[in-house]
Amino acid sequence: MELTKKPLEGKRALVTGGNRNIGEAIVRHLAVAGASVAINYVEEPELAEALVKELNQQFGEGTAHAIEADISDQTQC
Repeated sequence: MELTKKPLEGKRALVTGGNRNIGEAIVRHLAVAGASVAINYVEEPELAEALVKELNQQFGEGTAHAIEADISDQTQC
């Protein structure tokens, strides 16, 4: 998906479970739309890091960041 206008440019998003499945698709769409995206994960850090690397190469450094945290644990939030 390629957009000529970046409706989310300058915006930030946090996607929980963003390293796979529906979460990953959401992360990709947000990045295409111009948002900087934090990818939250609990398991499979290699998937999160690979996605961060891919998006930063495609859209520029700082587009994506990975954050390991279990959002069901208040101390990790």
